[in-house]
Amino acid sequence: MFKHAGLVGALAVLAAAQVYTSGPQVVTFLSDVDDTDQPYALYVPKQYSATKKYPLVISLHGTYSNHRLNLRRVFGKGNRMSETDAEATRYWPVMKDVEFIVASPLARGTIGYKGIAEKDVYDVLADVKRRFSIDDDRVYLTGLDMGGGGALWLGLTRPDVWAAIAVICPAVPSGTDSLAGNALNIPVKMFQGELDPVVPAKETRRWQDLLARVGVKSEYVEYPGIRHNAWDVAYRDASVFEWLGRHTRDRYPDQVRFSSNSYRYGSAYWVRFDVMTPGTLASIEAKFVAKKRLTVQTKALDAFSLTLKGHPMNALGIQ
Repeated sequence: MFKHAGLVGALAVLAAAQVYTSGPQVVTFLSDVDDTDQPYALYVPKQYSATKKYPLVISLHGTYSNHRLNLRRVFGKGNRMSETDAEATRYWPVMKDVEFIVASPLARGTIGYKGIAEKDVYDVLADVKRRFSIDDDRVYLTGLDMGGGGALWLGLTRPDVWAAIAVICPAVPSGTDSLAGNALNIPVKMFQGELDPVVPAKETRRWQDLLARVGVKSEYVEYPGIRHNAWDVAYRDASVFEWLGRHTRDRYPDQVRFSSNSYRYGSAYWVRFDVMTPGTLASIEAKFVAKKRLTVQTKALDAFSLTLKGHPMNALGIQ
């Protein structure tokens, strides 16, 4: 009879030995929200090896789309001439081989990326890390339309998870504007069609201006004459991977600017909100001005804590 610890160890060995098919595919994770298998599209490089760590791209689909179509999109593989989305969903085109793991959650379809869909995204992130050897400092986020707005929401509420964010014609959910400064340490690039009738260019330009005003390292590309299909250009030839891959997460930034109105999103990097009023936007700006010297400013925040162990600016300093 197996002891529990021995069984767990045996299962771990089997999981580590599992071999995955390269290229595009669909896998599932078991959601603990409703005990259902939830699908996500997955790309595995041809020469994947568990002996090295890989960058990971989480890609979020748009309104009335799905995980399969979105995986095609991020590789620059749109529909063929006169091909419907239903037809395009039935097969995988040949995709450029990139040295990235790519995952595209279904996230319950077209409900946005808050609530249960948001949890699905993070469950997919955890599931991919369980299956594959992932570099935690090279985890990226991209999305289009609803998924572009979702990428901004996820990136700004938990900025210390991501190394860079690329969004295309983002339909940004309400309540996100006040969090723009949270991206201080995340490179952001936005792509937009000039004639987009669904997500007007003026709105994405406004977001670019907002990010610039709060000191975020953001880039903006607008395509003349393009409507609500800017992803066809932005993702062409899988080029977004080159931009994302330039960036690595900064685990210990010298400056943290963070705002939140919920304990659910109550920490970032080395800052944690301990006492706040839920529903009221609280903020902090903490900055090393020299070795072992900090300045801290807060607003609507009753108590906070700083975890400075390991920070290079705090060597043998503040505990």
